[in-house]
Amino acid sequence: MRVARALIAGFGTAAALAALTACGPPPPPTTAEAPLGAPRTLASGGPAWRGCIADQMGADVVSTDKPRLDTGFVPVAAVICDQPIRTLADGREETSARERRADDVAALVAGLRLPDVPRTDDPCFANHISEPPVVLLDAQGRWVSPGSPRDACGQPRAEVLRAYEALKLTVVFSRVLATRPAPRSFGTDCTESWADMVWVMTTQGSNARPGRVTSPFPADIGVRLCVYRVSAAEQRTGKPRGDFESAALLDGRQRAQLDRALAAAPPAVACSGAAGRFALLRRADDRDEPVYVELDGCRRIMVAPANRSTKLAQADAGLIALLARGGE
Repeated sequence: MRVARALIAGFGTAAALAALTACGPPPPPTTAEAPLGAPRTLASGGPAWRGCIADQMGADVVSTDKPRLDTGFVPVAAVICDQPIRTLADGREETSARERRADDVAALVAGLRLPDVPRTDDPCFANHISEPPVVLLDAQGRWVSPGSPRDACGQPRAEVLRAYEALKLTVVFSRVLATRPAPRSFGTDCTESWADMVWVMTTQGSNARPGRVTSPFPADIGVRLCVYRVSAAEQRTGKPRGDFESAALLDGRQRAQLDRALAAAPPAVACSGAAGRFALLRRADDRDEPVYVELDGCRRIMVAPANRSTKLAQADAGLIALLARGGE
């Protein structure tokens, strides 16, 4: 029987899409090994297991057509290979190759030997749930990478997913593969990137309209400033990405200048320019909607108070100077 070679990623579920789709009937088998409607099975193992690096890194086992586990192969352990990423104390990101093993595999083996549930004709959510492409070892050290039984919507059966979550995994091997420098935003409470929402709201038929604005920030709550730069390639796209440039927590003097500038700002003038830099102002506790200020281009202010329409005002030179310097 076919034994799949593997790149083993960590397990989890992909984000569910909002749309619904009919599951439809199952596809016919793609090999003569199985009669119509019956999954292929793995009765015996392949070669002796040599470890994640030797046997698993570099080939694909993410497949719904993998052979199923039958009683001819008796697992005594499960191995999962992944490449976790962790953030170090100095902000660097470290990627490692890791091999983990579990010896209590009775529940997982029982789940993997369950049959498929007949496919339903009812609508199913169009989310894809991925189980870890686990490697099972027998007492002789041979290994197989079996497929999972599917539920009525073609997803892995819940019994298998619960068994994966319950595995008591022990790290048997770990090696650092790469270390990335700390992102520029590390330690600032700003994200590494943010969308230019003024462009989005003014080009995609939103309810943003010119008008007078006031500061939405309570006096007893700090205000965080994050400045982002939008590359020429990103400008005028559907959702321009801004890359982090600088950050500050506004002090009392800066807060007062911000409040005065917002209150004095006239409604925004008609303009179709794209910003190369913008400022994002948020409450330090991250509640409620932020304030955006284009630091070049049209130089609009956008305020979207909760439960009220979004207003666009015109920033003056003093406000632009304050924010462009990162609050200095």
